[in-house]
Amino acid sequence: MSMAMMIDGAPSDWFDLFNARKLHLVALSVGGFSTLGAIEIRIGYHGPYLSDSVNRSGRARTFAPEHPLTVIPLVEDTHGGRPLPPDPEAFLRKVFRDVLRAHASLDDCRAIFLDLRGWGRGDGFPIETARRAAAKVFAKAGRELAVYIETDADPSQARH
Repeated sequence: MSMAMMIDGAPSDWFDLFNARKLHLVALSVGGFSTLGAIEIRIGYHGPYLSDSVNRSGRARTFAPEHPLTVIPLVEDTHGGRPLPPDPEAFLRKVFRDVLRAHASLDDCRAIFLDLRGWGRGDGFPIETARRAAAKVFAKAGRELAVYIETDADPSQARH
């Protein structure tokens, strides 16, 4: 039996849950006016442009346990020159395993909010592949976990 319950949509009180350290926000590394931009301000992040560095490296960056936040890269970084990996689902499973390791440091947190908004802007990002990869990885969490997934993808564009 899976330890993770996958739920479409964001919890209505996600920001309050984040502030109370009851929700682990996993934000897509998109720049500009985004959830990540707002949370960077909230936690006082003043480092180099976070989304660029995460996308260049192709690796998740976590702020846990200080803050229940992990930033995940785009599968392909056309702006920074990192090509599409040969197996996007394997890439995403690795990213979500990094998220799960970070989540383990958040003792009282039983929810993950995958904010994937921005992945479906016609760029061909494999939303369904991301859902499958997340479900496979989070099923092995070892504890009960609610995983919320929010996208702005057009379903006709995102089925892969």
